[in-house]
Amino acid sequence: MSESKLLVYVSCGTDQEIRNYAMTRDTGVLTQLGTTRLPAAKDTAQVDGEPMSALRTIGAPLATSQDGSTLYASLRALPNRVASYRIDPATGALELLRVTPIPASTPFIGLDRSGHYLIGGAYYGNLFWVGKLGDDGSLAAQAFETSEGHVTPHSVLMHPNNRFLYGAATGVEEVLTFDFDEATGKLTRTGTPGANAIAGSTPRHMALHPSNLFLYVMNESSGTLDGFRIDPDSGLLTHVASADPRPPERQADHGIGADLHLSPDGNFLYGSSRALSAISVYAVDAETGGLAFVELVDAGNIPRSFAIDPSGRFLLAAGQGSNDITVFARDPATGRLTRQSSIATGAGPIWVEIVDPDSRG
Repeated sequence: MSESKLLVYVSCGTDQEIRNYAMTRDTGVLTQLGTTRLPAAKDTAQVDGEPMSALRTIGAPLATSQDGSTLYASLRALPNRVASYRIDPATGALELLRVTPIPASTPFIGLDRSGHYLIGGAYYGNLFWVGKLGDDGSLAAQAFETSEGHVTPHSVLMHPNNRFLYGAATGVEEVLTFDFDEATGKLTRTGTPGANAIAGSTPRHMALHPSNLFLYVMNESSGTLDGFRIDPDSGLLTHVASADPRPPERQADHGIGADLHLSPDGNFLYGSSRALSAISVYAVDAETGGLAFVELVDAGNIPRSFAIDPSGRFLLAAGQGSNDITVFARDPATGRLTRQSSIATGAGPIWVEIVDPDSRG
C-alpha cells in the first residue's frame, strides 16, 4: 500500500476463509487485498460435533495482538484449534505461524494486557481457557489453564490492570468475575455466585468504558443491554443501567443480541441485534454509567459482528445474511450513524477485525 491505511479482516464462515481489505482512513473506502483459506476448511464434515449444515455459524472468530503484528483465528470446525498468523503491515497478507489444538470449540478469543496469553470462552466445553503465547506471538502447543463448570461461555474481557478478567456466559444470569495471575495464567472466581444476577439475562459480549469505571454487556436472547460499575479494588460489579432497543411492539420477541462496542471516547455505546438486523446507539453518562437512547439503524441482514475504527469516524458491520460489509460514517458529537457504502464479502461473514499497521512500535 502506497499510503498508510487501516487493515480490515473479515472471517467468512460459509466459505471458511479470511478476506483482508485496506481501508482509507479519511473516507472509509474499502479495497480488497487478498483471501486466506482457513486450515483444513474442506477436510471436516462437523462443527461442534454436529453436521456443518445444521449450524448457522461455522466461521472463525478473530483477535489481534496489541501491537498489530499477529492475527488469531479460533477454528470451530473439528478438531478445535487456533491458527496464528503474522500480519504483513505493507500488504495485509497473512503468514501462517502455527495451528494449535485448544480445549473446546471457542466462539470468542482475546488477549491479556501483557500480550503473553490468549484467552477463550469455550461455549460447548462449558469452560474458559488460558494459553501461553510463544516468542513469535503464536499460541504455543502446551497445557492450558482452565476454569470449568460455567454454562455456555461466550466471551472474555480483560481489565487494563491485567488483574481482573470478566466472562460472559449465556447460560449464567450474571457477568462472571475472575482474578487473573499474570505469572501463571490461572483464573480464580471471585465474588458470591448469584449476588449480581439479573433474571432472564443471557450475557454474550462485553465492552469496557475507557474510564475503566463501567462495563457493559449485550444479552443474547433478548438483545437488551446492562451496565455495571466496576469496583477498582476488587473488580466486582454493581448494576447501574439497563436498556432495551426493541420497539415496544416487539419487546416480547427475542432480540438475539450479538456484538457490542463503545466509541473510542466512551461517549456512545453500540449494540447489534440479529433479529432486528439493526444497530442500536446509546449516549453514555460518564458519571453514572447510564444509557440514553439515540437511534436504531438498519445494518444489513444479521449484523453478527461490527467494529469501530481507532479514530471513531467509521463503523463497519458484517452482514452474515447479506454477505457484505456496510460502512457507516459516525458523527462523534451525536453518535449517529450514516450509511456510506457496502462491499460484498465471502459467504457468511461472522467477524470483522480492524488493525492499525502503524500501531507497531
